[in-house]
Amino acid sequence: MGEAVERRWLLVCGGSMVASTLVGLLALVLAVALYASSPIMPVYPKFLPFGLTFPCINVGYSPAWQYISELGMGPTAPIFNAGMIVAGLLALPAFAVARRVIGGSLVATLGVLLGLAGCLCLVGVGVFPMSPAFFITNPHPLVSIGFFSGMSLSAALIGYAMTKNPMFSRVHGWLGIAVLIVGVILGVTGDPLPEWAAAVAIIAWFSTLGFWLLAKAFRKT
Repeated sequence: MGEAVERRWLLVCGGSMVASTLVGLLALVLAVALYASSPIMPVYPKFLPFGLTFPCINVGYSPAWQYISELGMGPTAPIFNAGMIVAGLLALPAFAVARRVIGGSLVATLGVLLGLAGCLCLVGVGVFPMSPAFFITNPHPLVSIGFFSGMSLSAALIGYAMTKNPMFSRVHGWLGIAVLIVGVILGVTGDPLPEWAAAVAIIAWFSTLGFWLLAKAFRKT
């Protein structure tokens, strides 16, 4: 495929990636800012066998001991949950046309499918908040794991496929491997700080690749 990729596919793929990351990043920043400035904060006691939150005096927000999904509770819930839903939906077109950009190899196809699954799971993170009172069995942990697992594996596989395409450089492959490594660390530890690191790695990979594809598209004009 190489340099013969049509400009429209580069625009769709790159534009989708950039729009998704901008929305997701904006939602995270606004949610953290509101969480930190609110007089109260929801507490999610992780030692209980069931989901429960209750308000207490706000002592700020710390990625060292608070999960990202805790932003989906309390006063920050509308911003965070809506942002995750929109970001997930905006990312879908990128993976829908990705094979037209990177090629249709088995590795690329598997990476695309995992990416699509990750996007749907990100939508699920917003649809099923961390501790909704109306769910007996909360699907939030499942969709959260699905997002990080799907996107980490997708980044590695797509990055590898890009190294086999003359239109891309090996840098794209190394970026994908970096996302996977951080994702593995999150899977092993399950702690909040690695979760934030994994989110930042995914955002960096997705946005960097998106802007690169857009730049490639505009060079074709």
